[in-house]
Amino acid sequence: MDNNQIRIETTRIGMTTSKRIRVGFAGGEETIADPITVDDDNFALTDMNPKTAPPGLKTDLVITGTSFGTDPSQIYVDLINNLHETDRTLYPNYRLTPWKLTDTEMTVVLPGGRIGHYTLKMHKRNFGNNLVPTPGNDQFSYAMTVTSVSHSTGSLFGGLELLITGTHFSPVLNQNKVTVSVFRNWNKTCYIQSANETHISC
Repeated sequence: MDNNQIRIETTRIGMTTSKRIRVGFAGGEETIADPITVDDDNFALTDMNPKTAPPGLKTDLVITGTSFGTDPSQIYVDLINNLHETDRTLYPNYRLTPWKLTDTEMTVVLPGGRIGHYTLKMHKRNFGNNLVPTPGNDQFSYAMTVTSVSHSTGSLFGGLELLITGTHFSPVLNQNKVTVSVFRNWNKTCYIQSANETHISC
């Protein structure tokens, strides 16, 4: 800001209509610009697929909506960790790179990330942030699920092979980690022998 220019960032204004920009000091307000049209509803995220992905694998995310444009350099896409008040080194955000773009569909690369729940947000240069017409359609998660374990009992001295069944495991062995809780605050590592997206043997 100086005596000649003021730079501002708008919050969400609401319905599509003409708005007036006003500026003022302690003594009151003064209109300094002609009415502007705020086209808030056009740049929108209507859906995305998938909404859940493996934390350890790179994959594509397809986003559908309106008024994306066709220039990937004008669009910024981020996964914002929903634990927004915690340490970003433990709960990071992720910038996603668009590699295919039409006015109604965008494909970005999911890099893999920390297990958790995220909000997908888009920003278009010289326009602003996206609208989400259907609440919840901007929610994404990196997740693993365990549906069964081959044994429920075993020796305290080890030697029992476990087969764990679930989803979104990584076929890269060192991207998975399995521990067995022996006592409170004492976990023993179960060393992984093989893994694919649905099974881990340790």
